[in-house]
Amino acid sequence: MIREALQRLPTLTDQISVPVKPMRSPHRTRAQPTQWHQALSQVFGVDLTRVPTLGIDTVLVLAK
Repeated sequence: MIREALQRLPTLTDQISVPVKPMRSPHRTRAQPTQWHQALSQVFGVDLTRVPTLGIDTVLVLAK
């Protein structure tokens, strides 16, 4: 459902950034956060997870 919601959002850039923080969660596969990070960086045009204390979950909420 998250992937489908991210695909519906408009994107500001086609460039995909590489995550600088480790994306680990015991509740997710390793690929899920990486895919979400790529989609979010396209939606926002920047990597918001580079901001201290902002993780992938917080940025997903902001995209909503």
